[in-house]
Amino acid sequence: MVNKQILNLPLALFSIALVFIPIILAPVYADLLSILHFLDATRVSYLGFSVFAVGTFYLIFALWKKDFRNFQTDRIALSVFILFGPALLFFFANKWWSILGQWKIWGAGNDWTTYQMFARKIVVEGEWLRTGEDIFYLQPLYRYFIGIYHWLFGQSVFVQHMADVWCVLGGTLIIVAFAAKFRMSPFVGFIISFVYLSINLITAFRYHIGKGLVENHAMIFMMLAAWFLYKSREGSMKHIFLATLFGVFGYWTRQDHLGAIAGLAFLALEPVKGPTGSWKGYWGRFKLNWKVFAWYWGTGILSVLLLCFRNWWVGGVFFLTRKDHTNLDFAKHSPFPDSIYIVLTGKVLPAFPGIAGFVSILGVFVALLALVWRPKALLNFPLGLSITILGLLAPYALLVTWGYPPRYTIHLLPLALVSVGIFIYDFIGGFKIRSKLDC
Repeated sequence: MVNKQILNLPLALFSIALVFIPIILAPVYADLLSILHFLDATRVSYLGFSVFAVGTFYLIFALWKKDFRNFQTDRIALSVFILFGPALLFFFANKWWSILGQWKIWGAGNDWTTYQMFARKIVVEGEWLRTGEDIFYLQPLYRYFIGIYHWLFGQSVFVQHMADVWCVLGGTLIIVAFAAKFRMSPFVGFIISFVYLSINLITAFRYHIGKGLVENHAMIFMMLAAWFLYKSREGSMKHIFLATLFGVFGYWTRQDHLGAIAGLAFLALEPVKGPTGSWKGYWGRFKLNWKVFAWYWGTGILSVLLLCFRNWWVGGVFFLTRKDHTNLDFAKHSPFPDSIYIVLTGKVLPAFPGIAGFVSILGVFVALLALVWRPKALLNFPLGLSITILGLLAPYALLVTWGYPPRYTIHLLPLALVSVGIFIYDFIGGFKIRSKLDC
């Protein structure tokens, strides 16, 4: 990396500074947040503010010095990891270091406690099929991951917590990689990367890092499936296999992500070169690549039937979950518009959307608009992304969403940011500023 000028002195200095700024400025952050009546017992927002500041100043430095070594399409993802990765890993490792080798006391009645109990049933009591439930009520796969974490690394939840950090960091890198593949400027990819990290670390999303819930794992599986499906356009069976594997993992980790995971298949129809264009070109590419859909969707349907069969074999009910599931309780909750609002904003009506909500709403609006209208600013917008976002939202017109917000927005946010990035970059295509963003 040094020889290729990816790891260079300015990037290294900014990366090292980001490791120490949250610690050095912790009293300043605490005083400022106290004045704003925004208390943060987790102190994770200190890292979020630092990420935003360092990302902004590094961008200004690169433009000022015209040092664009790291702002190249084939370097930007690794550069983002070098800049932000060490600080994230150090901050959270230091935050949870004290729990190594120790038990964690979990609060009764919460989902994260139940997942721990199920994991123990699997690893200690050998319930690899029953897993603590005759019929799945909570999400099926995550309990296995928790069990494996404990089996490999002991009773501490340190590794489980750190896995969430890696999921967020991995999601960031996939966003940057997609920005490059969708022909955005590396500068735009860099900006949406630290905006994504800042939202995760400053807003209520920060409470879900190390919470013990499934959302961050489900998000990274969905994003990995998206990435390998997009890579499968090059004709590699390896990419199709990996996309299918991560797609199944994503569905088994959160069943309400099924619509999004099914929609990802359309990313395989994006042209290898040139803009997406209209629906006519999509249909032509579908006739050439229908086998990808047959394999990916066929395996996906099989994964759905396997869950139903397991529930019938163990619990006597051929269905995806218990029929009295609270997400199907329409007598107490309204799936529309309440559920859609929670997904879009991460908040419960009538709460006003925050920054993450506005980003998600804008990204969804652009993606859905691109399905029916293809002006110059949207001609390059990938229809596969639009279909994925439509599929993501579709289940929530029928399902009730409640509890632990903004959990239902975690998998939408990275897709929405990519959507916003594409639109902004293509929208400014006719302005002189775009020439300054292209390296």
